[in-house]
Formats: sequence, C-alpha cells, structure tokens
Amino acid sequence: MSERAPDAIPAICRRARAASRVVASASSSARHNALVHVAAAVRAAESEVLRANEEDLARASSSGMATALVSVRSRCRSTRSRRSPIPSAKSWG
Repeated sequence: MSERAPDAIPAICRRARAASRVVASASSSARHNALVHVAAAVRAAESEVLRANEEDLARASSSGMATALVSVRSRCRSTRSRRSPIPSAKSWG
C-alpha cells in the first residue's frame, strides 16, 4: 500500500465496510472457502508476520514510546509458542 498509515485508515475502513457487505451476502460455503484461503495465506506468511511484529516492537521501544505502552505492545508479541494455532483446512471440513 502506497498510502501513509494515518492517512490510509479512512480508505481501509471504507474498503472493509464494502467487503463486509459482500461477505454478508455470500453463501455459507463461499464464506467457508474464503476462511480456508485466508488461513492458508496467514500460515504461508507466518515468518514475515512474526518478523514485522518484532520490528514494530523494536521501533516502539526505540522511538521513545512510553514504557507502559511498549510493555502492553510486548504482551501482544506473537511467537510460535504464544499464538493461537490456526486450524488446518482439513479440520474445518
């Protein structure tokens, strides 16, 4: 996304709202298939997501963010041992 993060939020929200209408009108099997594909994409990008999360936490810590806020963010740290497992598509059958 080429938009700057704070400026992008309203546009992201508008796209999410439009997408929610599409999802709401989709059949149960279409929603199921979409979730299976989203879960697969998240699993495929796991290393990238974990790396980006660590970079965000390091940036928050080094940017002068209040210690209490960095502490809260650190509790959100996503690691393979702490994250909730995403069930495999086979278990959704």
